Amino acid sequence: VAPNADDGVPPFTTTASRGNSSKGAKGSKPTPTPAQDNQGRHWAENSANKKRTAATPWQKADGSAPKPSAELAACEPCNDQGFDFTQAFPMFVMKMETFMELKTMRSHEDMLAEGKVFEWTPSMGRVWFMSHQWTSFSHPDPAAEQLTVAQKLVKTIMDGKARSIFATEEEWQGYITREANRFLNFPVLTAEQLAEDALKGYVWLDYASVPQALEAEEQRANAIDSIPYYVDHALVFLALVPRVEHKDLPGVFCDYKSWQSRGWCRLETQVHELRLSTNLEGEIMPGVGKIDVPRRPLIVHSANYATTYDLFDNFYMNWQRKNSVFTGEFACCRLGHKRTAGTLHAGSKAADTGGLIPCDKGRIKPLVRALWERKIAHMK
Repeated sequence: VAPNADDGVPPFTTTASRGNSSKGAKGSKPTPTPAQDNQGRHWAENSANKKRTAATPWQKADGSAPKPSAELAACEPCNDQGFDFTQAFPMFVMKMETFMELKTMRSHEDMLAEGKVFEWTPSMGRVWFMSHQWTSFSHPDPAAEQLTVAQKLVKTIMDGKARSIFATEEEWQGYITREANRFLNFPVLTAEQLAEDALKGYVWLDYASVPQALEAEEQRANAIDSIPYYVDHALVFLALVPRVEHKDLPGVFCDYKSWQSRGWCRLETQVHELRLSTNLEGEIMPGVGKIDVPRRPLIVHSANYATTYDLFDNFYMNWQRKNSVFTGEFACCRLGHKRTAGTLHAGSKAADTGGLIPCDKGRIKPLVRALWERKIAHMK
């Protein structure tokens, strides 16, 4: 989904705020100098038709929306209900082999026409969900810098050398044992298993998996509604965050820090962290059944270096208010919710919104709320 052409111009700042030593006279008004964007875009931020609120991605078995948190105590038992997220738009993926042969990130329409992306079904398994920022206003990765990094790192994993991408043995052990402790132990991953997952895997990548055409705005909106489904069904959550200079904003770099600050990237991360455990045969201890948990994320910093983190620690320590989805950076808020030329796709239905851009925060509230309601219901 192509970023909006003028999103790189956020609200005005003073020259002093930009580090300029020339200060205005005392009491003078801030100079209306446009500041540069401090980060790249997320694919969902320019969905053309954002007027409608996102659909609730998970509902109770009887079809009703989850109850507010204050009413959960009165909620009936839901151990027998389904917990799958709604899929409003198909999950289009490509084979890992196709991904490894790409010279540049290609659009959904081009890939679909050549039969290189197709609908994924649960029986296929092994999806690698790749989260990243766009590094130009017109193309997600114009110089193929992020793509090249991802391909080289995946090739290392394919070759059975996954251990080498982690700087320390401790971090490698954390990744393959996941959230194990003295009470809980989960099936340990191996380099050979990871290699097979890569060789036989599929890739979900925004530009190839979500329609880009102007007339596909409703499909893009449905794809946004389906983010919880996409992430929830991925075997590997991969954040592609090498340090790359934004091609339309000289001196501005996209990296792990800027990725972490994006509200939409935080949403994808929270979907991953609120995924559900699965039951296994046997017992951990008398009366307590064995479970398995999702894999830790892969944070890819370069072609030969990745990190990960403890999901429990990250969840409890980092998801404070200042790090929440709704305190993240959203292009609409940075622009003061004002639409200017190029802010939306040409001919978009959203062009009749009276010069205002609907706030993404209001739009995605049902998505975030459903993540928590589902997790609470599953834990009961």
